[in-house]
Amino acid sequence: MFPKKNSNQRPVGRAPASQQKKVEQLLRSWLTPDDGKPVLICLAGCNGVGKTSLFNSVAAAMKSPPIFLNADLLALVLKDIPAADVAAQKIAATLQDHMIGQRKTFVMETVFSDPNGAKIALLKRAKATGFHVVFVYVTLADLMLAKARIGHRVKTGGHSVDPNKLPRRWEKSHENAHATFAFVEDGILFDNSSYSDPMRLIAITHNGATVATFGPVPPHFANSLPPVAAST
Repeated sequence: MFPKKNSNQRPVGRAPASQQKKVEQLLRSWLTPDDGKPVLICLAGCNGVGKTSLFNSVAAAMKSPPIFLNADLLALVLKDIPAADVAAQKIAATLQDHMIGQRKTFVMETVFSDPNGAKIALLKRAKATGFHVVFVYVTLADLMLAKARIGHRVKTGGHSVDPNKLPRRWEKSHENAHATFAFVEDGILFDNSSYSDPMRLIAITHNGATVATFGPVPPHFANSLPPVAAST
């Protein structure tokens, strides 16, 4: 799908606007594979990185958007019950298991910071069950920007996040992402730090190898991408 690269050097360049469009087309095409297998797209990243906005931009161009399991949206529905966020997480996990058991295509959103690797295990189980597993990770330049984005979200009516939890979530989410890019069939890494250049495409991976990178990789992610695909 992408040009082969020299195995000794990671391909680097600026993704043009046409490439950004290509990524959106890829996301949509992954949802309707030719082989008829179910697809699980895991949209991951720490709080405040813009995951839901990315899904909305892709889904808006689709006639029949996929089922989207988002615990934050569930929490809004459950807002009048005690510990709505905890209940929403449990319901989302149950629905994820249900969709895998039914072998139905869906998109799940997650901060991806669970300390015991439960989400990684879920993706591996889906893959073993016969799903195409696509991992889309969104990062920012640093934790301070994530805090600022969350603060802006709260001021505009969005949900808050306990600031004391953010440092651990930031570290663990990136750690889990590193482990996941190593085994998923397809992966995309975005940097959503810039308002003028949102959702900058950083890298594309396939079957545990990096097939292309575009522009600089954020320092905190420099060692988290898998090795470059060997040239044959």
